[in-house]
Amino acid sequence: MINKISIKNFKSLAETSVELGPFTVLVGANGSGKSSFLQAIELISWAVRFPSLQNALDEHQIEFRDLVHLRSPHALIECQLGLTVQIPAFGNQPVRGESVEMFIDLAKKRYPYLRREELYPPSFRENPLAKSDDLPFAIVSQKKCRFAIESPLTGGVQSRIEHQNVALGHSMLRDVSQAKNAKSQFPVLYQVARLFMDYVHYEIWGPDHLRKPTANRENAGLNLGKSGANLPGLLWRIRKSEDDRWAALVADLRESFPNIRDIVFRKGIQPGELGLEFTESTAGGKSLRYRPSQMSDGFMRLLALLAVKHQSVPLPLLGYEEPENGLHPAALDDCMRHLKAIANRGTQVIMTTHSPYLLNQLLEDQSEPRAELRLVIRDELTGNTRIVPPDPAKIARARKQGFGIGELWGMLLNEKDLAEQTPSEQ
Repeated sequence: MINKISIKNFKSLAETSVELGPFTVLVGANGSGKSSFLQAIELISWAVRFPSLQNALDEHQIEFRDLVHLRSPHALIECQLGLTVQIPAFGNQPVRGESVEMFIDLAKKRYPYLRREELYPPSFRENPLAKSDDLPFAIVSQKKCRFAIESPLTGGVQSRIEHQNVALGHSMLRDVSQAKNAKSQFPVLYQVARLFMDYVHYEIWGPDHLRKPTANRENAGLNLGKSGANLPGLLWRIRKSEDDRWAALVADLRESFPNIRDIVFRKGIQPGELGLEFTESTAGGKSLRYRPSQMSDGFMRLLALLAVKHQSVPLPLLGYEEPENGLHPAALDDCMRHLKAIANRGTQVIMTTHSPYLLNQLLEDQSEPRAELRLVIRDELTGNTRIVPPDPAKIARARKQGFGIGELWGMLLNEKDLAEQTPSEQ
């Protein structure tokens, strides 16, 4: 889990530091920087996931200069993160949590590259990197030497990956994740690598993407695509692997759409193509079949959320933009409940919203993990974005007067007013 992240020189984020919880909700005006914040985390995941930063940018058709803060004199993006990862039980060792400090610098000279990548325990923050062999785990990047080390749980001999005289074109975390017996040799570094390699940033799901068949059923991805592609493939994986999860998914769908009886998989036009159909019961006892093109946008978006909720392997980290889009107000209760269930499976959720009602439902719900509010505020003069928590005294007073947080934010105060403390509390 990301506990804290500091970002410099990324888009409107000239310099901002944010504390995050298991479930964090971002609110702010259009263009304030909410999406940019999620994209900054996504950029780190690209640096880990792809063979090089240039490969990642090429695949997404993005130029590095478009990511750097406009007022920055340097083509450099800096990120510092405080993480907590859970290490699974191994041998006689119980499950344990491990704190990690992580530094990632992305720069461009002739080409974009990973300039700095360092990970080590917070207790060694002040230690010289020359003493890195003494660390229980570390990734160290230097100009002429890059290596990853970690003491295995069962002995005193360190596992080590090293590259000599190699430009920092790709991530050592990527090398660690692909090493033989990586889970046992590099348990901490492996879990950090998986956190970013499996990160998914969902934009506003496009109904057309959700309705498209999956091109190849057998090679369908493990996750829903960023804009909603691969929904039939993800549903097929759930149906094929776990009957209990499939039954729970269909039951959840019927709670919102009582007439739906089942989801049927059908062959597409192309070989191996996989599509969907939905059966619905009528008052006369007959059964009707509908294709995705005949279903509403809200139905398809809620179905996609259920697919994420019930997928076999929960995501470690999820960025999700405006889940309320296309949903009737009555369906927002279901949306909130499913989001909390996703977080309860161990997924750290960072979402944005423009819905006061959804904000009320999430933040007034006291069940764990409790949602935490962060206000995204862009300065009108400088264009810089800051992300801050609300003033707790203002929220407490509003609650005493019978207002929810969504009503306070949506009708009474803007983000800047809600963040600023009164003089007596400063």
